[in-house]
Amino acid sequence: MQEVENKTKCAVPAELVSFFAHPPIRTGENRHAYEQVRNGVIESFEPGNQFEWLLVLDLANLTWEIRSLGKDKADLVSLTRKEALRMILEAHLDDEPQERRSTARDRTANYVTKEGREWVIDFLGKHGLKEDAIAAQAAALRLPELEIVDRQLARARLSRMAIVRDFFEHRVAGFWKRPDEVLAIVDVKASVVPLDQPADQSTSAP
Repeated sequence: MQEVENKTKCAVPAELVSFFAHPPIRTGENRHAYEQVRNGVIESFEPGNQFEWLLVLDLANLTWEIRSLGKDKADLVSLTRKEALRMILEAHLDDEPQERRSTARDRTANYVTKEGREWVIDFLGKHGLKEDAIAAQAAALRLPELEIVDRQLARARLSRMAIVRDFFEHRVAGFWKRPDEVLAIVDVKASVVPLDQPADQSTSAP
């Protein structure tokens, strides 16, 4: 029963189906996950007219973009882990420069195996480091790209905040009401305003 209620609550108006038909998801991204995010936003804001539905769509898309950009940052660091590990090992090995490079390269290649990882963890521990140092070095190497993604994240978050503000300003201003509903609101408010008491005719002016 709850699933039926959710589907009804999130049902896109027929006239806007084309706007919702092609979500801005990348190749390989999970469309079902996107739709769950979008439905969650719809349930939270409960759009009441076409304009509010379009604002909610923008909110859902920006929320998904923020999620994707966060994954981009993690992927950038992950893609650079091998290079970061090789640099750390080469900087701390005691052999001659050429030998250090060769050993660091071989140990980095073996890092994907259980024994190779255990050797790396033990080696880092002897130098006062933990495995987290690899990610830290990788982030430092990709700092320019990470800063670009951070700026994109900041813009997306500001845009989302602006849309939320516009949504509630639109709703508070009463623009979502039909003209006859607005008049009814005005009439109700006007009806409770007390009328002035008639002047006392028995008292004459001096």
